[in-house]
Amino acid sequence: MIFVKRVTIGSDHSGFALKEEIKKMLSESGWHVFDAGCFSEESVDYPRIAAKACDIVLKERIPGILICGTGTGMSIAANKIPGIRAALCHDKYTAKMSREHNNANILCLGGRILDPGSAKGIVSEWLSAGFSGGRHFRRVSQISALDGIIRVHPSILAADRSALKKEIESVATADMIHVDVMDGVFVENRAFEDIPELGMPLDAHIMANDPMPYIQKALLRKAALITFHIESDVSVEDAINLIHSSGAMCGIALNPQTPAESVYPYLDMTDVVLVMSVELGKSGQEFMESALEKIRALRERMESAPVSIAVDGGINDKTAKKAIDVGATMLVSGSFVFSSGDREMAIRKLKTK
Repeated sequence: MIFVKRVTIGSDHSGFALKEEIKKMLSESGWHVFDAGCFSEESVDYPRIAAKACDIVLKERIPGILICGTGTGMSIAANKIPGIRAALCHDKYTAKMSREHNNANILCLGGRILDPGSAKGIVSEWLSAGFSGGRHFRRVSQISALDGIIRVHPSILAADRSALKKEIESVATADMIHVDVMDGVFVENRAFEDIPELGMPLDAHIMANDPMPYIQKALLRKAALITFHIESDVSVEDAINLIHSSGAMCGIALNPQTPAESVYPYLDMTDVVLVMSVELGKSGQEFMESALEKIRALRERMESAPVSIAVDGGINDKTAKKAIDVGATMLVSGSFVFSSGDREMAIRKLKTK
C-alpha cells in the first residue's frame, strides 16, 4: 500500500500567485493537494476561502495552508472555527514551533510579505515537523477546552480484548482511547493493571485505593490523560504534581455519590473533571440522570476556565446530548461505540450537539 501525503491549500486574490508556487512545489514533492481556491487574481473574500479549507482539514484530518496579503485575515478567520489551530508564521523557526508545541493544523502565510523561496522553506519546515506531545499535549487540550468541541474517548472495557488491535483501529476517528485500570480493591473487579500499548493517545482512568503506582505505569506508557479518583487514599496535590511532572493532563474523577463541591479546591490545578454517571467497574449500565446536575454545577463554577468536564457511564447518542447541554465536553463511551456496526458513525453521533 502506497501512503499518499495530503494537504489542502487556499488563498484570496492577493495570495493567489504564491499559492500556485507552493502548490506546484508540493505536487512535485509527491503531495496530493486539495485546492480550496481561489483560482485567479480576481478579488474574493478571504473568509469564504478559509471556511472551505478548514472544512477539508477537519473532515479529511489533514494539514492546511492559507494565504492572503499578510496572512492575518486568514488566521483570524480560520481560528473562529472550532477544532482549527491556525498559526501565522513568517520564518522557519515559528513554523516548526507551531507544529511541535501548538499542534497547529493550518499554516497561514502573507503573500505580500514573503518571497516565494522563503515561503517554500517555511512550508517545508512546517510539514516536516510533528507534534511533540508531553506537556504541550496538556496545553493544547486546554486550548481545545475553550473552543467547546466535543471529544469522544471509547472505553476498551467494552471492546473484544482478544482482538484489541483491530478494535482500536476501528475507532481511529476518536480523540483518545479510554482504559479503565482497576485494582480489585477500590472496585471489586480487576482490569488492565498492566496498561497496554494501544497506538493511540491514551486516557488512563485509575480506579485504585493507591493510584500512585498506576500513575507511574501510565506515565511510562506516555498516557496523554491520567485520571484518579478524589475518593482514593492519596494526597490529591501529590497525585496532580506527579501526573503533571511528565507533561500529561490530569483528571480528577467523582463517584456518583460524591458532590461536585469536593473538587472545587483543585479546579485551578487540574485539566479534566470526570463525572461518573454509573457505578464503578461494570460496562453496559444505564445512565444516572443525577450526573446532569453535577455537570451543570461544575460548569457554572468553572465559568470560562480551560477545564474539560468529562462524563463516563451509559453514554449513547441520547444521553450524550443531555450531558452536552449542561456542559460536558468529553464523552467516555464503551458499549454504544463498540456494539455499533458502524463505529465511525457512532463516534460522529456522539460529537453532534
